[in-house]
Amino acid sequence: MKEVFSDVQALDFNRNRFNIFDMYDNERVPFELVFDDICPVCGYGIDMGRDYTHKFHDISSDNQQECKVACIHLCGHCHKLFVTEHVMRRSKESYIEKGHTVYPIIVQHKEISDEIKKVSSDFENLYIQACSASAYGLKDIYGMALRKAFECLVKDYALFLNPKKEDEIVKKSLANCIRDYIENTKIVELCTSCRIIGNNETHWKNNNTADDIIFMEKVLGAVLHFIEQEMIVLDAKKFNDK
Repeated sequence: MKEVFSDVQALDFNRNRFNIFDMYDNERVPFELVFDDICPVCGYGIDMGRDYTHKFHDISSDNQQECKVACIHLCGHCHKLFVTEHVMRRSKESYIEKGHTVYPIIVQHKEISDEIKKVSSDFENLYIQACSASAYGLKDIYGMALRKAFECLVKDYALFLNPKKEDEIVKKSLANCIRDYIENTKIVELCTSCRIIGNNETHWKNNNTADDIIFMEKVLGAVLHFIEQEMIVLDAKKFNDK
């Protein structure tokens, strides 16, 4: 959602701060800010344009072409404060947003089920670290981190299915581990796609596109789903055999 404000205050501790109104014949300057209309802390939808938002700019001269606008928000649902930082570009009659960042940065990730935790005790931690890299804009290492979490999951799953073959599984490559120790053909197909994309992320010349990483995320989600189902089936068998 885009909101237009004209009541942005100067964020400057210098008494000789520049008067922004001089640029526009003493009229209030419009700032066109873009908001996501969602609280980053609790995820609840809110109206970011309401008057409980306090806004500040860092303009200090009449020839400044870019500036930042910081907005302090109070979520009416969780009652937590958060800040949006907007990078603005001066146009003829207003400031237009180029992009914005929300603080605190909240790491968004899938909830890891108890079934997956039974298979791999380390996957969740590695997966959250990968998601953290993405949340903080570390796009060049996100794919590699996701690939590491994926390999941990596959190796632990293979070991779960074949507990007496630990020495073999440890030494096997990821590709051979998928081929030799996982029988579910759907999981094999999904793991193979995830492995190919993940391997590209670790190479000096990365041929993956942004769409490939999005696809890898979807495939990894499907891998988690099918492993969860396999674990539930095993639990059902144990229950039936009582």
